[in-house]
Amino acid sequence: MSGEGWPEIEYEECYPVDEDFIEWEAVALDMKKAGEWLLRELPRAAEHMCCSCRIRKGKGITGKPVILIDFSTGGWSGAESIIAFVNRRVDLRQHMLSWRRGGHYVFEIKLPDTPARSISEIRKQAWKTRRAKYGERGHSGSYSR
Repeated sequence: MSGEGWPEIEYEECYPVDEDFIEWEAVALDMKKAGEWLLRELPRAAEHMCCSCRIRKGKGITGKPVILIDFSTGGWSGAESIIAFVNRRVDLRQHMLSWRRGGHYVFEIKLPDTPARSISEIRKQAWKTRRAKYGERGHSGSYSR
């Protein structure tokens, strides 16, 4: 294993060869490299195991473009071992946006060098969208702002 980054996960008979990833515990990654690793390895896991992975573009809470990875383990123990490894690593876990019962996870990978939008811009856009949908008051009830 090189010190520059993380190697690819090796598979044998549809399972990761080192399901405990013991050797990988000492590898230090920054957030960008951790995100790159998730973006590379989660789709590869779906190629080797009975789990699913979908990559899509989205927007983060500040409006910056992000890549979202929807990963479902399908209860496959090899995929669960990858998630257990992610949960042990702060640099990988920081990318986990959400999870729900049944082994469904969403990871968020930030795209580099995109300008952040201010909160006031985000609020203006939200009200513009509401007004377009519900009319000038921005809602469908009797609430007024």
